[in-house]
Amino acid sequence: MQQAIPLIPSEDFTQIKRLIASGLSENIALVFQLCLGKKMTYWQILSLIGYWIPIQRMNRYASIEDAENLLWTAEVSQVQIEFIEFEYHNFHYDYYLRLDSREINLRQYYHRKTSEKQSLTQIRTSFVQGVYLQQTKVDALCQEKFL
Repeated sequence: MQQAIPLIPSEDFTQIKRLIASGLSENIALVFQLCLGKKMTYWQILSLIGYWIPIQRMNRYASIEDAENLLWTAEVSQVQIEFIEFEYHNFHYDYYLRLDSREINLRQYYHRKTSEKQSLTQIRTSFVQGVYLQQTKVDALCQEKFL
């Protein structure tokens, strides 16, 4: 991801990255509002947040054939935002963005050998690419949830 965003002065960008890196929902909500004030779209804001927020894989549930892992979560304006990794048959992974109970398949996936997992950088990149590819759906869902 770029080290600067054209819509945000570099000194503000450094502070925004620090707020996001804290992982605190209050700070994420503040970043969300700051970015909206800079006329960024929802998909741009979520890409920024999703790239810099700490990833902590937490298993939600698992069965013999599949599992759901929560990679990060934040609450903005009483809307729960989650980045989900869904595992099929222990080797195929799909990524989803969930706002409250509504999901968007980010159309990013990977297959792995049983001894490998994607690095955090690869996961972050998949998130940003997926949000970019699904920007119309992301913006529509965010407008529904945040307006």
